[in-house]
Amino acid sequence: PKLLEKCSIPVKAVTTPVWDAGIDALEILLDDPAWGDRDTTLVLSSHYVRYAVLPKGEGLGEKERNDLARLIFRNIFGELAHDWEICVSPGGRQPTLASGIPRELLRKLRAICEGRAELTSIQAGLMPVFNRARLTIGKHSGVLALIEPGRITLATLNKGHWQSIISRAGEGSDLAGFLAESIQLPGVAPDENHGDALWVCDLGGNGGVALPPSPPWQITRLSVGPVLGDDISLADWGGP
Repeated sequence: PKLLEKCSIPVKAVTTPVWDAGIDALEILLDDPAWGDRDTTLVLSSHYVRYAVLPKGEGLGEKERNDLARLIFRNIFGELAHDWEICVSPGGRQPTLASGIPRELLRKLRAICEGRAELTSIQAGLMPVFNRARLTIGKHSGVLALIEPGRITLATLNKGHWQSIISRAGEGSDLAGFLAESIQLPGVAPDENHGDALWVCDLGGNGGVALPPSPPWQITRLSVGPVLGDDISLADWGGP
């Protein structure tokens, strides 16, 4: 497969709910004959997704793992989690990642695509980034930093397995400070003997990322080219 064409539509306004402007832009794009009626994968910013790491679930069936995910989301995010659709990555023998997206946002995305495009997948933004970095991360320990305009997501991995994840408002210039604060939290710091790797994916693209000192961090910048693919290893909502 190769990239044939791409298009960017600036979103100028922010309304309530905050995703409305993006929904309107998507509708305009899919109404264009050049872009409508295509297989479509939607990748959502971490502004609209919440994450949680599930512990090892050996012996748990799918229903039990989903129930555990909902319980963890309620413990972390409170009553807000009742309005989210939660999807759990495949797994069981190792900690896995779960993602939550507001049901109303998913409903609107599916409604916009109906009759305009063949919606094949709705993905949390961290998913294609991790899939692209999978071989680079391997069995190493460290922190994967996903930087978007207005938000930073820090995922800690121990020997290639999920350990913790934090997503908070901020800009690339805040990365070094956020990282220093986050790794002081219980259960967040990676393995002290192998946790000096930092994988940085800057989707802001403005070069304003404040990197921490190297050493001690072994910093790898990840490519921000096309990140979509068929390998879906994290939570995926699928089509309608």
